[in-house]
Amino acid sequence: MIKVSTVVGDGADLRTDAVVVCFYEKKSGTTRVAGKVDRTLKRELSAPLKSEDLVGKPGDIHTCYLSRNSRIPRAILLGLGVREELKADTLRRAAGNVGRLARRRMLKRVCMILPPLRGKTGVEDAAEAVTEGFVLGAYRAPTWKKNTEQNTEKKSGLPSLSVLVKDAGTLRGSRAGVRLGLAVSKGAWLARDLVNRPGNDLSPKDLAAAARKVARSSGLSCKVMGKAELIRMGAGGILAVGGGSASPPCLIQIEHKGGGADIPTVCVVGKGITFDSGGISLKPSLNMDRMRYDMGGAAAVLGALMAAKALKLPLHVVGVIAAAENMPGSLAYRPGDVITLLDGTSVEVVNTDAEGRIILGDALAWALKARPDVIVDLATLTGACSVSLGSHALAMMTNDDTLASQMEAAGVESGERVWRLPLWKQYRTLVKSNVADLKNSGGREAGTIAAGIFLENFVDGHPWVHLDIAATAWSNVARDYRSKGATGVGVALLTRFMKRIHLE
Repeated sequence: MIKVSTVVGDGADLRTDAVVVCFYEKKSGTTRVAGKVDRTLKRELSAPLKSEDLVGKPGDIHTCYLSRNSRIPRAILLGLGVREELKADTLRRAAGNVGRLARRRMLKRVCMILPPLRGKTGVEDAAEAVTEGFVLGAYRAPTWKKNTEQNTEKKSGLPSLSVLVKDAGTLRGSRAGVRLGLAVSKGAWLARDLVNRPGNDLSPKDLAAAARKVARSSGLSCKVMGKAELIRMGAGGILAVGGGSASPPCLIQIEHKGGGADIPTVCVVGKGITFDSGGISLKPSLNMDRMRYDMGGAAAVLGALMAAKALKLPLHVVGVIAAAENMPGSLAYRPGDVITLLDGTSVEVVNTDAEGRIILGDALAWALKARPDVIVDLATLTGACSVSLGSHALAMMTNDDTLASQMEAAGVESGERVWRLPLWKQYRTLVKSNVADLKNSGGREAGTIAAGIFLENFVDGHPWVHLDIAATAWSNVARDYRSKGATGVGVALLTRFMKRIHLE
């Protein structure tokens, strides 16, 4: 993993491959630090900073090669937009561009002068944003090619980042921000790696092995319940969805215990469909290769548990992952089947491609055994989510207004914004069945809401938030700190949310 440190100074006296100097749009001027570094570098930045080519829009990036300083061969000029409008997410995205550049140019050491953010925690927020943006910007998805540029990158190693602060009085806040940024980015890096693995390289058994590995390396506890135990438990949903695959399903529980008996218990539940063919209700072949991303919720749960442990959050966090592969084998469940879930609820199967809510029904019922104060589930659940919100927001449904406010605030802080959809009683008819307690699909109308309504039946009135990440867990293009392919969405949001529960 990329190393990040905090250093007092302006970078002029360090030996580094590049120093990152931030500047604002021309009407806002350069930072005072930029002027100081320019003087130290014998005015080599004066002409570029005044050039009309450098507008200073958020994320603008320009490399200057320095001829008079052997200790610092290049300066990276980074635009931050209008000074008065600078926010943590703007800084995070801009730092992501630096991380991508450092990885592409195979730079080993980068120093970034920390620009100020307003507010009591401005230094901490800025350090967190820079760290997270840089580390995630430098991420590259694993490859199975024999000869690639990435193999050369592996030999050269990952870049390191030194965050430069102006004085010793800001060290404490900056170090706290770096610690949070590293915890989040390491968790998101893990989530991306898992989601990017192809279906033949990540079965439910492999996902369970990954959870055990995370537990061992992080000091978490982990328990995996295989097919035989699922039968004894009566987890009919997971068994039905996984029945058509040669890879048996499982239920994974991973825990962080961060204090005594009086601490809150938070259950985070993830959908872990390691590949989704749609089952007998087969998906169209176009883009079906992407359906390895259908365990994005499970990956986010593992990443968030890792972050909670790294930050020593004073919470009892229970991660629950329902893992299965949805395939159209001879033992696959069928449209028209009626199955019974862990809590005794009967479900009429209308569409085998609406499998995520079925396995989550079992997982939520299992999570209740931990007597949680809060339940959050994450799932790449509905294509309708993409139609409603596009790729810039997670759909949120909840039965608790306070949790809604906390999650919205965590979304603003993390850059993973949420938008609340209703759970009005009128929508319950969408999942009403004539032959069972529920049916697993309400058709095209209000598809995302119907899925949330279905899940609400399994939380028994506990404070609960459902997050549909189907539109945000995968990206077709790389931009700022978001890589092409798996985005690792949910890790930063969950971590900020759990910190907020502790603080409030």
